[in-house]
Amino acid sequence: MGNSMVINHRQAFAGQMKEASFALFFSGVAPHKSGDQKYPYVPNRNFYYLTGLTRENFILLLGKSGDRLFDFLFIEEASDYATKWLGSRMTREEASVLSGIAVERIRFLGDFPGFLNDAILSDSRKALMAMPKALYLDLYRDQPLGRPSSLDETQSIRDNYPELKIKNANEILDRLRMVKDDAEIREIESAIILAKALKPFFPSQDPAPMSTNSMLYLTIRSAFAVVREYHSIRLSPAEKMRQFSIMKRIIRR
Repeated sequence: MGNSMVINHRQAFAGQMKEASFALFFSGVAPHKSGDQKYPYVPNRNFYYLTGLTRENFILLLGKSGDRLFDFLFIEEASDYATKWLGSRMTREEASVLSGIAVERIRFLGDFPGFLNDAILSDSRKALMAMPKALYLDLYRDQPLGRPSSLDETQSIRDNYPELKIKNANEILDRLRMVKDDAEIREIESAIILAKALKPFFPSQDPAPMSTNSMLYLTIRSAFAVVREYHSIRLSPAEKMRQFSIMKRIIRR
């Protein structure tokens, strides 16, 4: 399947954007738990739907100017220091393979403010589009009186460009996500097949308590986690294929 599914998602979304507009989507961060601990990270669902990526602190920019649609991705920069102290970071090449965004359109987070000012919010001839009139954001609220996190992420943009009309990206995405394409249907069917094959291992919602055979328990628990990931459709396409191969080997045992 590759990255064709998320490419189609981006094209479908951008095709419904208003003329002279751009959109920003943020992958999010792991919620703070206590002290220096955090809860497990779960990517923003709309960001994942449009990119297939499951990393923190990424930004997706989509733009529409006339018949031209464009996409740019901003990621954390990989370095020896970051790898040593913060863990391995995704490279531009890896992000390109999963998202289908060309490597030359993948920049680092440090480049984002300058790129936004010079290529998007500018009257310069070097700008990628005419001065935009609207900005699409994910304005989902987890509580009736809650504040969408995207408003905090774009506070400086909205302060400096009050003429930008803020539009709710979910009005488009909610419609798109209600209708599954052929690739998504195949993914759901694969999840159902795996769930049925593993059902004998899981008579209840969660695996049985730790038994004396800890290796078997850990194998079953890992398989259960994979099934849950399939049902939520959070894994990247490449990771799903890898997990699918693992699951087939487990089932044959």
